[in-house]
Amino acid sequence: MKQITIFLVLFVIISLSNLANCQTSGKIFYNISHNWSKKMLNCKYLSKTDRENSSYVWGSNNEYIEKGILTFNENFNIFENIPNEEYERYYSSRKENYYIYRDVEKNKMLNIQKVLGKEYAIEDSIHCINWKIRNDMKEVAGHICMNAYYYDTIRDKEIVAWFALDMPIAIGPDGYCGLPGAILELDMNNGSQIYTATNIIPSDEPLKITIPEIKKKTKVISYNDFVEMENKSILESKKLTRPYFWQISY
Repeated sequence: MKQITIFLVLFVIISLSNLANCQTSGKIFYNISHNWSKKMLNCKYLSKTDRENSSYVWGSNNEYIEKGILTFNENFNIFENIPNEEYERYYSSRKENYYIYRDVEKNKMLNIQKVLGKEYAIEDSIHCINWKIRNDMKEVAGHICMNAYYYDTIRDKEIVAWFALDMPIAIGPDGYCGLPGAILELDMNNGSQIYTATNIIPSDEPLKITIPEIKKKTKVISYNDFVEMENKSILESKKLTRPYFWQISY
């Protein structure tokens, strides 16, 4: 235990000494893996039979991978999905017009995404998870990362994030943020859904990031209204004993 503590202290000192030379602009590419059987098994309000039979129902379509890209500079960042023809052929209903935009300088967020089959623009101040930082460490995409934990009580979902201290910018995929380093991996419910950084391309000059365009027919709502709408859908799904993630994000 003493050796681990000494190592962590040395790592933080080395990381902080390199902050002046670290990259605060670039692109992070992610693989986003989904495992339907694990998602079903973690829906504890479903019957044991329904959860266990899911692996037979899904068969060869049990797992799939989509891709995302996080473009960032010191003041702005945006996460979006990379078009995937194979993914869209089977799962075309999810993210046709999907952007997670953050203006750190003005503390503003703009999410454009589909919820319950309708497209919304969630416009508000930036909201981040209240993480509990732990002291485990591992390498992700060539960076030594520390981990943090969060438990989503509504979804009954454990989230473990791995963030890089040599990239001291509080960003992450799909709007996850609030840690003292870029989130390079997210593990939801022990492999049910995993975001993994596969490639990081730094930029010596701040990349230009344009705010997403809101379509005329897209309804603009606040973050609290968005959360209320999702929570209501989850509670309704629980009453009907069906997976909540058919209509909203996992």
